[in-house]
Amino acid sequence: MVSLPNTKSETELLSEIKKLTDSSDIDRFIVRLPFPKQIDMRKVVIAVDTNKNISGFHPINFRKMALDLSTFIPAIFFGILELMDGYRIVSQEKHPVVNRSFS
Repeated sequence: MVSLPNTKSETELLSEIKKLTDSSDIDRFIVRLPFPKQIDMRKVVIAVDTNKNISGFHPINFRKMALDLSTFIPAIFFGILELMDGYRIVSQEKHPVVNRSFS
């Protein structure tokens, strides 16, 4: 686990993400939200390699999920799908919303 203080700059965070992306010892990782004000979330989301992105926030991975293409499904989304399947909840023509607190 890499834990950085809220005072780290965007450049320092992006450098840490690059190290994780380049490491052959790391299969996947997640960057937790929210970010401090000095960090541009869009830059961070784009910096995470799509093959190591466990959150599904990268636009390429998000697009694959939306188009039902083969991709890694994040644990939260997968868990919700499993629960819905287990309780036989049909989501077609419904608009399910997952509320995620960033506090």
